[in-house]
Amino acid sequence: MHMHAWSTPPYYMFPPERDATHFNPYIGEYPTEIIEQKVDCLLSRLKDAFHLKHITSHRSGRWQLDARYVKILQRHGIFADCSVTPGVDWSDQIGQTKDSGGSDYRAFPKTMYEMNLDDIQKSGRSGLFEVPVTIEMEDGKASASWLRPTGRNLSQMLELIERKSEEQVPYLEFMIHSAELMPFGSPTFPSEGAIEKLYQDMEQLFARLSKEYQGIGLSDYVREASV
Repeated sequence: MHMHAWSTPPYYMFPPERDATHFNPYIGEYPTEIIEQKVDCLLSRLKDAFHLKHITSHRSGRWQLDARYVKILQRHGIFADCSVTPGVDWSDQIGQTKDSGGSDYRAFPKTMYEMNLDDIQKSGRSGLFEVPVTIEMEDGKASASWLRPTGRNLSQMLELIERKSEEQVPYLEFMIHSAELMPFGSPTFPSEGAIEKLYQDMEQLFARLSKEYQGIGLSDYVREASV
């Protein structure tokens, strides 16, 4: 489940005094009952589309999490989340309403942990596990290395794998939007040539990864790693 709050029913119009920007809102900006309804709607459609009884993994749109949203996810059977981008501060990325901003993950763990539902950067006994994105902050800089293709960062991704492999980290988390896998689907890969380059890069990336790691879904990884 990947929640983009602004495009998931039911639709909600913020009061005029709160409608301060023209940017897409974060899920945490909505009233609790609207969040509940959005989660119900998206989970129902996913279950119908994929003929599943349960949806158990989640990533939040615009990388935003807070305790209120996490509690709703947990009540709906989500036990694996991958929204935390360790070391990255999104608070200057404004949302729809006045004084809104993204999550600040600078103090969050870098590896999997079971969340405390009242303080989501700490460990607890909630049954909901956070599997943070594989990110390495560059010393003294705001930029970071991700396992996230841009068409220009193959060497940086390979270097990141080498460093994490030497550290013997238990997992590496790859990230890409589905729209980025097709020509004209995103501004990141705007042409057929850019898509061909993307697939060539991913072939090299996965060939390197397969020497020490094997592919696994998020929920299955949490099931195995949390035993």
